[in-house]
Parts: sequence; C-alpha cells; structure tokens
Amino acid sequence: MNTLRDLLQQLDTLSHDELEVVRRHIEERQQHTKSAAERMAAIDAAIEAFNEDLSPEMLDKILWAMNVEFVNPVDLERLREEMGDES
Repeated sequence: MNTLRDLLQQLDTLSHDELEVVRRHIEERQQHTKSAAERMAAIDAAIEAFNEDLSPEMLDKILWAMNVEFVNPVDLERLREEMGDES
C-alpha cells in the first residue's frame, strides 16, 4: 500500500496534462464529499429559488396534485429487458 509520501513522489513524475487530470479528479471528489449541512443548504437554496416565482395559489395546486395523482413506479428490470439493455 502506498504511503502519502509515495503518492506525492509519484505525482512529481506526472506530466502537466496528467496533473490536470489528477486536479480535476480531486475537485470532483471534493464536490461529492460536502458535509450534510452543506448539502442541505444547497437543497434549501434550490427550493427557495424554485419557490420565488410561484404564487401561493400555484404552490397549493402543485401540492394538491402531488398528493392526489398516483404514478406507477418504473420497473427498471422490465424496462431494460424491453430496451435490450444488458447493463
């Protein structure tokens, strides 16, 4: 198993393009490792932005529709079989 020192030494041997790939990978990973509080704050902000343009009447209609209309869940396995997807 590599130690941190080994990893840093391996990074020193990479080309500029390879280092760019590593940098993007690290940034992407950091985005996916946000704390629960950070993720909730982002969700709250998105909901607030969504609600800004809706009147109370429109929100009431949306909530009513969500509580009344039933949508059958998708059977992913059957759908994949029908589509011929082997994944």
